[in-house]
Amino acid sequence: MVIVILGITAGIAVTVAVPPLYQAQSELFVSVLARGDDTSQVVQGSSAAQQKVTSYVEVVRSASVLQPVIEELHLDTDVESLADRISATSPANSVLIDISVLDEQPRRAERIAAAVSQSLAHVVTTELERPSEGGPSLVGIKVIQPPALPKTAASPNLAKNLALGVVGGLALGVAFVLLRHLLDNRVRSREDVESVTSTPILGDIALDPAAKASSLIVQTDPRNPGAEAFRALRTNVQFVDLGGTRRAFTITSALPSEGKSTTAANLALALAETGAKVALVDADLRRPRIADMLGVEGSVGLTDLLIGHAELDDVLVPWGLGGLRVLPSGSIPPNPSELLASEAMLQLVESLTRDHDAVIIDAPPLLPVTDAAILSRLTNGALVVSAAGRATRPQLRSALETLDNIGGRALGIVLTMRRRKDRAAGAYYAYSGDAPRHISTDAPDRGRRAADEPA
Repeated sequence: MVIVILGITAGIAVTVAVPPLYQAQSELFVSVLARGDDTSQVVQGSSAAQQKVTSYVEVVRSASVLQPVIEELHLDTDVESLADRISATSPANSVLIDISVLDEQPRRAERIAAAVSQSLAHVVTTELERPSEGGPSLVGIKVIQPPALPKTAASPNLAKNLALGVVGGLALGVAFVLLRHLLDNRVRSREDVESVTSTPILGDIALDPAAKASSLIVQTDPRNPGAEAFRALRTNVQFVDLGGTRRAFTITSALPSEGKSTTAANLALALAETGAKVALVDADLRRPRIADMLGVEGSVGLTDLLIGHAELDDVLVPWGLGGLRVLPSGSIPPNPSELLASEAMLQLVESLTRDHDAVIIDAPPLLPVTDAAILSRLTNGALVVSAAGRATRPQLRSALETLDNIGGRALGIVLTMRRRKDRAAGAYYAYSGDAPRHISTDAPDRGRRAADEPA
């Protein structure tokens, strides 16, 4: 639409910028005098006139015709420039010549058309078709339609320019869309993911403007289609073959801002809805978000635990009345990779896995740093979040290769921020029966540290 508007604007601009030209036209009749009075001679004369007309059309723009016109009208131009403003045509099988003149002044256009008509007649009858033995020319040229003073400009034509602008804009728009489609290699659909990897797609989360106001859509709007999408992800995750009873997952992405922290938090909430004991760990020690997202104190957490400055019971924060407990990141360390690859981190994951039905670890993106790949080896594997239009197919492929190269495992792909095509989906969920049981956050109990804080 924007390109079409630009095309229309260009058409208007051309119309305004180009000076108006006025067109004056005259029509001439060419005849050849028959040498006798019988019918055959008359027919021959008419046929000869038709043959000559074709040549006379070319003569109209010659120097022999135009130079006298320039001198007579005192025109400030040359033959070549004047010829560019004059055209001559002849209807098929006729003895007529139509002369057209374009000029910025209507009166001058009329005068040039008249002068060219007279000059052509003079050149043909006195020079080109003059009998060698003398006497009058057998060819006659008569003006049967003298030029009239033009009232309106012949060009630029606003309607024509606007039409061309619309057509040109549409053509450019279609070309732009096709070119963008051919050159765009960003991951936008399930088909794009399937072209990169055979890793199963476990979740498909639509873009929801309401999520900007509250990232915890499972908690704040349990009937929302987005909340149902996270529950579908929960179901798919529960059926992933992990080869054992331990259920610990690393949540990561190829690039930042793909929705991995939102996915981790909502998946943890969805698992806790079932009555499961869930531990949500913020292991993104570079850009932690979980504490702010869930509204818990995050100044002390995973970092302090790994360096031995805190005990697990002191930093693992109960959230709500369900079975969810949150381990915030704590202070940002200078050496995140070393801490996450430490023996203390391995022991922590084992401890959390023993005491919980599921452990969800929010990790940094795969491409900027290696933290997520390291964590994926400590857990059952990684759920790789891919936001529509964010990472390219090569970047997603590279992220998965990073996991594979370090011995990690990609359990599945979670598509996020996809534009919801079926707006009616919300209506289905609104009539799907009772809302799923959600975790109340009314309880003031947020863990031992929170209880020790002054009111």
